[in-house]
Amino acid sequence: MTDVSFEQAITISSQLSQTGSVAESLMEFTTNADVPEADSRKMQLAVIEWLNNVIIHGEDPKSTITLSLLVLGRTLSVTIADQNAALSADFWEQPHDCPNPLDLPEGGWGMHIIQSIVDRIEFKASDRGNQLTLHLDY
Repeated sequence: MTDVSFEQAITISSQLSQTGSVAESLMEFTTNADVPEADSRKMQLAVIEWLNNVIIHGEDPKSTITLSLLVLGRTLSVTIADQNAALSADFWEQPHDCPNPLDLPEGGWGMHIIQSIVDRIEFKASDRGNQLTLHLDY
């Protein structure tokens, strides 16, 4: 059995102004856990992309979002739990293709970016909200 190397929880309000502090906290956490900087930056991009979607598309700006950061062995995992209405159970099984860059779309890149960065994604939805866990092996 592998012991948890590092673990941390962060709770924020559902406000875009909070994403900067999450990015800083994630980088501090991964530095302390000796995660290579390039991998830390990849996870940072995936986490901030998902947070932006949760905050922008969420119904309640007064709700909270909890992030759980974990390094187990050589895997960095971040779980993001929100209090929004549950997404469909097959949300991550649906195709999230890259938009055509020649069309210069402003949106639609997020899910593709996240899926191309991380190694594994776990998603759970319930009447209490959504929980997304991103895993990155390094």
